[in-house]
Amino acid sequence: MRIHAKLVSFVVGALVVPFLLGVFYIRHSGRSYYQEQQGIVHLMIAEELAGTLENSIRQKFQQVLNWVAVSPLCSMAAEDSVSPFNVEDVQQVESRWSLPLETNEVLRSILSNPLSEYLCAFRRVNPEFAEILMTDRHGRLIGATNPTTDYWQADEGWWKTGSGLAAATGATEGLLYDASSDVLAIDMVFPVYSLKYPADFIGVLKVSLHARRFLKGTASHPWNKEISRDLILPDGRVLVHLNSESAPDVPQIPEAVLRQLLTSRYGWETVELEPDVLSLSAVAPVQIMDRPFAIGEGTNDVGELYVLVSHGLRETMMPVRSVLRQLTVWGVVMALLVAFASYLLATHWFARPIKKLRGASQSLVDYIKLGEQGRFEDLWEGQQKATRRLDELKTIRSGDELQDLSRDFIRMGERMISFLHQLQEKLAGKKRNRT
Repeated sequence: MRIHAKLVSFVVGALVVPFLLGVFYIRHSGRSYYQEQQGIVHLMIAEELAGTLENSIRQKFQQVLNWVAVSPLCSMAAEDSVSPFNVEDVQQVESRWSLPLETNEVLRSILSNPLSEYLCAFRRVNPEFAEILMTDRHGRLIGATNPTTDYWQADEGWWKTGSGLAAATGATEGLLYDASSDVLAIDMVFPVYSLKYPADFIGVLKVSLHARRFLKGTASHPWNKEISRDLILPDGRVLVHLNSESAPDVPQIPEAVLRQLLTSRYGWETVELEPDVLSLSAVAPVQIMDRPFAIGEGTNDVGELYVLVSHGLRETMMPVRSVLRQLTVWGVVMALLVAFASYLLATHWFARPIKKLRGASQSLVDYIKLGEQGRFEDLWEGQQKATRRLDELKTIRSGDELQDLSRDFIRMGERMISFLHQLQEKLAGKKRNRT
């Protein structure tokens, strides 16, 4: 292998080996590091969004609590809570409660009384409420914004919770299906006490937030719409897609995938939200009520929500692939440039001086062969050729060992030519003496 190829191979190899090691590192360690950082970002987005929604629910709860405290709701409810409780009357009203509104006089009178009109006025100002209703101290309906499924509410869990609370307090029942409004609602209950007699319990107020409308309206706008943000029910159903008005790409995720995300050591995982499609996903719970239901507790009520932040793994890792692609292209370009530069340097610094040295040595060998072969008539021409070759070596001015070698070679060649010339003259003199 010639010196050009050796030097170029060495330089290119010295460049390519670290380059390949860098590509290997980025492809494996760098890829893992970037994926981990993106998983942390997804988890931060999920936790921040969950915190925003929780704060919004608490603020709405406090708004209603303040409204109950300063509004004339207590006095209006007290006027409708004076009739004595009679089980037979309640049963009679309940038996006719499912009749159409046109024939249900009790329901029509409740929906048109001042208390219901006041509740409707409050709901018009706050359209995120799906339903507002009020019962007396016995659980009988005395005011509502919508027709209800029952007249007597004392057997409902929310009424039992509200009737046991102290004044100026309330409770969030969680995310429940509201049959009256036919929506998933966040129910809030508040006990109502008399303003004149604080110990006098008047009734229970129930406010139902339209879950989809309220949560989507209070969610912060995404800074990156490519990252999907969804609210997931414990069974894996998508309650609402927060990125846009469009439907989510996946209407439901497997419950096992949700469990995997919830039990993940890092809070994020690479999972299959769709068959054969990997997604980088993170999940954070939204605390709606004081004691959230755990998944699989065997209850029909949905007591918890989860923010699911996901992005296709292929799209997430696109920057890494882009870096690898650019690194490969620039690496090849740099390797070609270095190879070309190495070839030029090898030619200028090594190949040309060595070629001159080789030419000078070859001219000396030819000069010696002419004497050995007895071609004395060509000796003069051979001597001149060798001298010219030696003179060419004086042009080597590399300032390194090659220049020193050329100077030594010049001195050696000149002595050799001088010695051979003297030897030839002695041989010629002996030949003349014999004759």
